[in-house]
Amino acid sequence: MTPVMLVVDTAPDEEERMTEWALQESRERASEMGVLWLYLGRDRVEKPSSWG
Repeated sequence: MTPVMLVVDTAPDEEERMTEWALQESRERASEMGVLWLYLGRDRVEKPSSWG
């Protein structure tokens, strides 16, 4: 089993979405714990580079 943190950040109001700082912090915490970090936003998707 592979632990995954999936961030779904699709609030219609930009002020309700995660800041770049918060995204970076959550990426770093996931990495420190050996957890894959995935992000789904209104205008972008981020996934591990190994996923192609």
